[in-house]
Amino acid sequence: MKLKVQSNINQLFSNKALVRLIIPLVVESLFGSTIGFVGMIMVASVGEAAVSAVSLVENINFLILFFLASLATGGAIIIAQNIGKGEIETARNAAKQLLYTTILLALFFMTLLIIGNRFLLTLIFGTIEPVVMEMAQTYFLITVISYPFMSVMHSISAVFRSMGISKTPMLVTIIMSTINIVLCAILIYGFNMGIQGAAFAALTSRICGSALMIMLIRNRRNKIFINQILKIKLEFATIKNILKVGVPTGIDSGMFQLGKLIMQSLIATFGTASIAANAVVGNAFNIIFIPILIIAFVRSRAVYNIISNFANSY
Repeated sequence: MKLKVQSNINQLFSNKALVRLIIPLVVESLFGSTIGFVGMIMVASVGEAAVSAVSLVENINFLILFFLASLATGGAIIIAQNIGKGEIETARNAAKQLLYTTILLALFFMTLLIIGNRFLLTLIFGTIEPVVMEMAQTYFLITVISYPFMSVMHSISAVFRSMGISKTPMLVTIIMSTINIVLCAILIYGFNMGIQGAAFAALTSRICGSALMIMLIRNRRNKIFINQILKIKLEFATIKNILKVGVPTGIDSGMFQLGKLIMQSLIATFGTASIAANAVVGNAFNIIFIPILIIAFVRSRAVYNIISNFANSY
């Protein structure tokens, strides 16, 4: 048994296999992080108040979207386990339930934040300048609508990765980021829409990305495909299993971002210029740390999958 287990570990946990998975994930994460960053750079022409507003809102957006992404990754573990056991139909059903779960949670967060828009901004960031608050509210109200679309992106990306396909999510993210950059330039510089232009560009690019993902996952050539998406049937036993793995993963992954959000609330007390300066430096550090976080995350998930596969086999 020792020889068999060691052979499985060498096969599943080789550095070569990890590199093939890590590189597309790093590229995907780098391009994904450009959506808020590009908007922040382009609205700099409007002034430091606009940069500050985008920065404050993106910290909240990133916390919610990071939680949804981690939840999707937890669901992908359930799917991968079923694939490993040869239960393909069960895996396909779990993929559909994962999609429904993340969309419902995203709709909940979206509704909550639309209703409590100004209250939440005031609660976290205190008495920021009126012009910054007004811009932040505008940007927040538009970008929060993208939560359900990003939940689709994260869920289907996780399904592809559970099949060992990481290039497809990477390519879709590159397309989505390109759309965002082009629209940002057109709306901000061409139509002088300022912070609204950045928000609408982010929303439109995410809608396009989610639509493309749905088209790709419906392809029956995939081992795991999702069809009849609009024929909604919730299976709470499967959803419970997804949440059991995904929620702790989301909380664990979100703690660092929550700490950043708390730090941002302290910096907000120093004034608009301090918020803008922290935003620029913070985004630069995010880009630097993305490869490190991805490598650590993939390593931990690989170990988890090996243990799960071993437990299912014996």
